[in-house]
Amino acid sequence: MLPVKPEAVLYLVVGAEQVECGVLAGGAWVDGSVRQLPCGQASRLAGVLDDIAASLAEVAMPRTRRVQAIVADIWLASLTMPWSVEQRGAGARGYALAQLVDGGAAVEDADLVRIDAAPPGQARLVFGYPAALIDGLERLAERAGAPLASVLPYSVAAWIAERGPQQGAARVLGLCDQRMLLVCHGTTRLDAVTARTSAAGIEGLHGLWDRMQLCEPHLAKLPALSCLDLSATAPLCRLQLAASVPRRASALDAVMDRPQPAVLRWALAIAALGCAAVVVAQAAQQVSATRVLQQQWAARPVRASVAPAGRIWQRDELDKVRSVNRAVATLNLPVAAMLLALRPPADIGVVLLSVELAGGADQERPAPVTIRAQAGSGAEMARYVAFVGEQKPFHSAVLLEHELNNLGPERVYRFTLEAQWSE
Repeated sequence: MLPVKPEAVLYLVVGAEQVECGVLAGGAWVDGSVRQLPCGQASRLAGVLDDIAASLAEVAMPRTRRVQAIVADIWLASLTMPWSVEQRGAGARGYALAQLVDGGAAVEDADLVRIDAAPPGQARLVFGYPAALIDGLERLAERAGAPLASVLPYSVAAWIAERGPQQGAARVLGLCDQRMLLVCHGTTRLDAVTARTSAAGIEGLHGLWDRMQLCEPHLAKLPALSCLDLSATAPLCRLQLAASVPRRASALDAVMDRPQPAVLRWALAIAALGCAAVVVAQAAQQVSATRVLQQQWAARPVRASVAPAGRIWQRDELDKVRSVNRAVATLNLPVAAMLLALRPPADIGVVLLSVELAGGADQERPAPVTIRAQAGSGAEMARYVAFVGEQKPFHSAVLLEHELNNLGPERVYRFTLEAQWSE
């Protein structure tokens, strides 16, 4: 069912074979606003978007409030990449671009990069939007007299629109368009996307999923593939998908949040001033009450007391006590359980290189365990970090550093992670 919205919204679908658009107002498509133009090559996209804008100018329709678009994944670059705390900040975009290039994607420095949000130490999904595509969409929105409010890949839009009743459960979603096959899988969030150029339909989608399970055996543990057919068998099926996704539903949206309208900004400013005035008044009352208590404390009768003399420890005695404490803490380490928990399962291609254990006698909590290992790919590295964080006695694992070793016959990732354990 389409959302019933009083304002008019222009929805745009940049599909694998054609570009579609339509204006939705009051739960119905405006007469004459639904248009379809073929686009078989990336070089034609900009011209097709300009033609769409010109054709809409000839239609009498209500004022458009915003423009929302979904784009076929074959026009974009995507990758699931390893992530650690070192990549946060200004260097995140450059790191993501380098990962896309290493993965074989044709991206440029001017392209728009979006990185999904994920817990620390877990792999993240990244999308690269061609700058020419975003420029064409912004020109179309400008000619339509409305802001560009959202641009999402097919995969992300379908993942959001097809959410099941069990939140947090693992699921696998397949999508076929006129010339594209998509397989998406994850749990609470979308973990990975596989896109192929093919017109094989639902049968080809099942074949792609079977091949993926052969290449990655751990995928066989996921639920059965559910399919979404957008190959033009139902009218307006792609436009309906675009209209069913709310704005700002994903960190992978190419359009960032825009500034609030002036009236709303003034209202927020006035509310902030009111809150600040209340906080200042409460702080003044607290200062006054504190001064009264300080005066009462200073005026209290003081009874002289003599502190008992404590034992004075010699330096050599303190060193012996510390040595004994460290030795006891080291003996109490659950070494056997730790080594058993660190053993990689058969479906994760990781080789352990070293494990460093520390007793942590001088610390308030047990010292972390440092693990150095080697993996055949970034995905295997990310899966092993997530695996360690779920094994007892460990309760968290964070990737500290990694490097790509090109000296041998095969490219391998050498990485270091830190696992925190509890007794």
